[in-house]
Amino acid sequence: MNKVWGLVGVVVCFSTCAHAAVITPVANPLVPVSSPSSVFDFNAHPGNVYGLNLGTVLNPNGIDLRDLFGMGYSATEAHNVLFKDQSKGFVNSVHVILENPVQLSSYALYLQEDSVSGSRSAREFRLFAGSTMIDDVTLLDTTGTQKYMGVYGGDNLQISNTLTNAPLTNDYTLQFVQNQDGAFGGVRAEEFAGFTTSEAVPEPGSAALVAVGVALGVAGRRRGRGNG
Repeated sequence: MNKVWGLVGVVVCFSTCAHAAVITPVANPLVPVSSPSSVFDFNAHPGNVYGLNLGTVLNPNGIDLRDLFGMGYSATEAHNVLFKDQSKGFVNSVHVILENPVQLSSYALYLQEDSVSGSRSAREFRLFAGSTMIDDVTLLDTTGTQKYMGVYGGDNLQISNTLTNAPLTNDYTLQFVQNQDGAFGGVRAEEFAGFTTSEAVPEPGSAALVAVGVALGVAGRRRGRGNG
């Protein structure tokens, strides 16, 4: 179910489309398994099409890309996506075609590293609407030695932002830049949710998010530590 596309030209817009991203450590039980109000959520929008741009590979092969958008198909790490171990700086690129064109107003991304080693971390996240880059978030420096825990005080992060004047499109690309070299260097991404003007990014630790998490059975989110 993981389609492959080629890369496209880039127009930069994030300096005017996006505000400063909010990067917050969040307890694992508060990471949503599914976000029904997200236009990217496969449960709510089964007509969405998800694929990998040329060169991007999931590891192990049994992991399903739709797990990044509300599903739980993987037997390895249900509700998570692991990208193949590459060299630091490698850009993993996910391509999504939504059922209908939308103008995103906000998003929330959840990432997790291995708490001791910092493996599975990303140093940068980029979001494109069509060929227009609408956000570019630097998480860690380029040395490959920084970890989420050391910089943010937690191994599980929520990255969220509000967007202004983003293009109207059904064509989106998410890029995850690998932080570390070596085995288990491939990025772990837990969930991506995107919202239109009628929706809002949930606040980490808020009562509303806790309620949603309980209703969705968030505590069931799995991580296969044997895979890094």
